[in-house]
This record gives sequence, structure tokens and C-alpha cells, in this order.
Amino acid sequence: MLLTSRKLVQRKLIDIEFDMRGTLRNFGLKVGVVSTAGYEARVRHLVEGFPRLAAIVEPLLTVGRVMRQQLATLQKKLLDTVRHDQCASG
Repeated sequence: MLLTSRKLVQRKLIDIEFDMRGTLRNFGLKVGVVSTAGYEARVRHLVEGFPRLAAIVEPLLTVGRVMRQQLATLQKKLLDTVRHDQCASG
């Protein structure tokens, strides 16, 4: 269940980020290669001159941030489970 949930969150996060990239590209805005840490700042910078587009993108950025936090939580639980698994240790 833990692996399935982690994979689901990971896939949906990727879907949201790809969708945002595609939406921005429709306006001639390209995110380009950017680190995970710099993604939100880059997107916000791109939509600065487009208040209506910024209003659409902002909730998606918030959802993405929360999903990344929850993905990290699931990843930690997974690693903790593996560390304490009797079969894996030996």
C-alpha cells in the first residue's frame, strides 16, 4: 500500500508539472531545465506580466508544493520500513 500510494503521488505531481509546462508553452513561456527547488520561482517569474495566468497557475503551484511535501513523507516512511524490515537486514 505504501509503495502504491507513493507512486500515485509521484505520478500526479509529474502530471501537474507537465500540464503547467504545456499551459505556459501555449503562451510562449518556457520553463526550461530547472531544479525542483527553483521550479516555483521560475514559473512565478514567467507569469509576472500575466495576472490572469498567474491566478490560474498559483493554485497548481500550491498543490505541487503540498504533493512534494507528502511525497517526501511517504518516501521517509518507506525508507524507515525498509530499514526496520527483518528480511531486508538479514
